[in-house]
Amino acid sequence: MRLLQLLNKEHLDRHLPRHHQYLLATLTSLLIALTFFPKAESNQRSADDFIALGPLIPAGNASFDPIAALLAPASEPDSRLWLEVKPGDSLSVLFQRAGLGAQQVIEVTADSEQAQLLTRLHPGDNLAFQLTPDAHVQSLELVKTPLESWLLTRQDTGGYTLEHLLKEPEVRPVWREVQIDGSLFLSAQRNDISAALAMDLSNIFSGVVDFMQDTKTGDSFGVLYEELYLDGQYVGQGRILAAEYTSGGQTRIALRYENSDGDSSFYSPQGESMSRAFLLNPVDFTRISSGFN
Repeated sequence: MRLLQLLNKEHLDRHLPRHHQYLLATLTSLLIALTFFPKAESNQRSADDFIALGPLIPAGNASFDPIAALLAPASEPDSRLWLEVKPGDSLSVLFQRAGLGAQQVIEVTADSEQAQLLTRLHPGDNLAFQLTPDAHVQSLELVKTPLESWLLTRQDTGGYTLEHLLKEPEVRPVWREVQIDGSLFLSAQRNDISAALAMDLSNIFSGVVDFMQDTKTGDSFGVLYEELYLDGQYVGQGRILAAEYTSGGQTRIALRYENSDGDSSFYSPQGESMSRAFLLNPVDFTRISSGFN
């Protein structure tokens, strides 16, 4: 694995600016650790098992329950009414499904910020209703992903407060290697790498690799990325930390660097940006549907 071979202290000191060296030293430790750990076969998933809304969440998998990751411990069962937003659903339709009338919709959306949030529902969102004995909304949680939700809570004086809830996931670094047989995306799919991860990988190397013309059987790529877990359950894909692409005996390596403002980009081990002013493909090849060049 050439990426691991190049990430050594002597090479970094000779070629890379000092402000990049801390990041690369960290990546080296991760790669060394991953080399001696077995691949997490149980965590591999087909690209067909992912949905695009929010962080990648396995869909159609009976063993994964996106709501269960948000519930309280078993000793404190969640008594709320859960409804999933379906295509064509509106807030009033969902309230009717929960046995609530138009007056309750008006109460919950009296505040403009709350109204704006609740009128921008998307299929796959979940609503959790906590109702009072007289059929009023005590609380309403809009769950966007297992890691992000919005909670409205009824106040004694009337009205509702709005709270943005974010959960901190466990981050696990994962290293995957794939030999290409056909296209980049089909090879990734056959090796249980999501379409989103393959798309990110192609974007990283789009300035130095022409994936329309240069990709051929026998090429290979490796990628070090993050998987996110909540209470032991997989909830999505995180950032790509490093990647390599080998074609015709030449290996190109990309390493993530994030500056003090939180902006990130990818660089070669010599500190050169992977971005180019002119891409090898002037049009994003992932959006081309025609078989003609």
